[in-house]
Amino acid sequence: MPKQTKKHMTIAGIIGQNRKALLKDWLDKTVAIEGTHVLELMTRQQLETQAAELLRALTTAFKAGQHMDITAPEFADPVAMLRDISASHAQQGVTSSETALFILSLKDALLPYLQKALSK
Repeated sequence: MPKQTKKHMTIAGIIGQNRKALLKDWLDKTVAIEGTHVLELMTRQQLETQAAELLRALTTAFKAGQHMDITAPEFADPVAMLRDISASHAQQGVTSSETALFILSLKDALLPYLQKALSK
């Protein structure tokens, strides 16, 4: 991936440059949430696979230049994946609150990477 300047830094580029560490941080934040039982109901590998696939789908949507409208066609895959993750978690006994915390933990994991990239 070509090096991006601050002026041309994109969310897709930031995710791409930090994918492995971001994924680890996201999963670590998810399992560290007090009271969560996700790993009692599914394996870390299952959770990691879901997270990695969602990151890929989000990156593709962001690369298409779409950042504001999740009803845009570029977000069809990420939205479908969120539905699939929700259904999968429910079937495995994960609560809707725990599923929401899993998804929202991405923001907490991503924010430091965005701040670092944009402060350069």
